[in-house]
Amino acid sequence: PDGVRDGSTILCKSLDKEYKDREVRDISLVIFCTGYLPSFDFLDSSLTPYQVDGKKTCWSMPDNNDWKMKPNCLTDSLVGHIQPSAQLKIDDAEFEIRSNCHRRRLIKNPNMMILCEEDDTPLLEIDVGAWLCLQNICDNKEIPTLEQMEDESTRGLLKLMDCPHERAKMDKNYDDALKKLPWDHWFHEESGDGYKAFISEVFIRAIQSLAQYMIDAKYPVQFANMEGELNKTGEHMVQLLVLDYFSRVDLTGYDEKETFRDMDTSCIKSIHTGTQSLPLKGMWLDLDDDGNVKVGIDSDA
Repeated sequence: PDGVRDGSTILCKSLDKEYKDREVRDISLVIFCTGYLPSFDFLDSSLTPYQVDGKKTCWSMPDNNDWKMKPNCLTDSLVGHIQPSAQLKIDDAEFEIRSNCHRRRLIKNPNMMILCEEDDTPLLEIDVGAWLCLQNICDNKEIPTLEQMEDESTRGLLKLMDCPHERAKMDKNYDDALKKLPWDHWFHEESGDGYKAFISEVFIRAIQSLAQYMIDAKYPVQFANMEGELNKTGEHMVQLLVLDYFSRVDLTGYDEKETFRDMDTSCIKSIHTGTQSLPLKGMWLDLDDDGNVKVGIDSDA
């Protein structure tokens, strides 16, 4: 948003040059949400983790690379090896920050460190990132060379290419192959067991990535061993992310008041203490600021 016009019209300026600015008219209510995209546009281009000219960052598979995607839940559905596109695009901020940073250090300027979330656990990722920045400052190890940091960044991108969800964002050839799957395929049915297995793979990859940061940062909580195998705490975190995802997918639609916050909390337990989450006292939209059902509303309805 970039200003109010005529009392009920908001001018929305696009951060992406591919889209035009537009006006949203006849607004009666504005609800401020917590979703946002990180922006470093106030910094000089030499200090930003992504291109500020609106162009998409691209990369290519290493020369003489015989890379093939590791088997996953979609392997049997896609016929044969799908050759990666010549140009692999990184078109979202989190991907770009991840590829241009080495353990929070900006590769092109290692004296600059970037702290922001990259995946599905934003507050935890920022906390782990802060520990990683502290480790970078306090550790007596030499800063890796530019070549070493770029090599590790490439290895990280290659790991993402093994995840169907992440590869589809970068590789047009793979994305096109997914789009050719028949509409009766489980990939298009979010409530099915096949899609739930797919989402589990997505979150396992995300937590494995975060677990490596935890190890490097010497974080007080660990999700995996030194070999990258998730421990019970890491597996528990994956389960919570899967439950959170499907709390939106599994809405019944029978009650127009139902939101993802009205999910069954019986399986939600703390990864630290095992304490079970308390259920709400009623439908979330029926609660007051203190968490009690508003006066005049039947909590058993």
